[in-house]
Amino acid sequence: MIDRAEKRTPADATQLYTNKAGIYGQHRPEYNPEAISTFQAAVGLPRCTIVLDTGSGTGLLTRHLLKHYETVYALEPSANMQAVAAAKLGEHPGFKPLTAPAERIPLSNQSVDLIAAGQAIHWFQPEAALVEFQRIAKPGAWLLLAYIKSRDEALNQALGTIFTEENGLMPLSEQPPSDLVPKSFYFAGGEFETQQFPHNHPETWECFLGGMATAAFAPNLDHPLYGNFIQAARKVFEQFSKDGILDWKIATEISYGCLE
Repeated sequence: MIDRAEKRTPADATQLYTNKAGIYGQHRPEYNPEAISTFQAAVGLPRCTIVLDTGSGTGLLTRHLLKHYETVYALEPSANMQAVAAAKLGEHPGFKPLTAPAERIPLSNQSVDLIAAGQAIHWFQPEAALVEFQRIAKPGAWLLLAYIKSRDEALNQALGTIFTEENGLMPLSEQPPSDLVPKSFYFAGGEFETQQFPHNHPETWECFLGGMATAAFAPNLDHPLYGNFIQAARKVFEQFSKDGILDWKIATEISYGCLE
């Protein structure tokens, strides 16, 4: 059992991203396709594999999974985020949207070969999500976690000057806590492999600002301090960009292993 002082309801985080669905779909960086290809080469799952992408958002990871597998259920609690994903992927025959949280997955027992999560698992309630994962997983099912991480430490430090309460960041006392647990919590025996795949994400000023605004606790456009947020972001962009482009050094990190 995990000891946490506060409990979060799934709707808290869902509402934060519901208000950001449009810009999220436009400005979040893509995963390095080599990461998913390497995972597939390592585990050798067939194209008929049944996949569940949990917390699928606007379909950034779903899109890559559909290149390798015939059926991908995209589980996302925000209808707005799901609508953005459907606009991009709705014509793909293997795209199967499900509007629900990871703690209540509307799939039958032992029906899924691979469960994936991209930039989302920290929002899940760990015990409840793991029970659901284990319920829907076929024997020998895999779990794949994907993240985008910055490789530029100087830029990482500068970003801290943008995300302050003076610039409209949601006060810590009002933020729904993310349930941070070790990744090993979700894997059988706590064992998993981790690999990183470096790539760059060139950003214009508009893309950079949009990306900053997609952060869960960043102010929305109608926030009274949004002007401060823009000014702080502009200062960082000017410091790290050249000829109007900030060439952000990032990496796609994947962790994978057996679910049970």
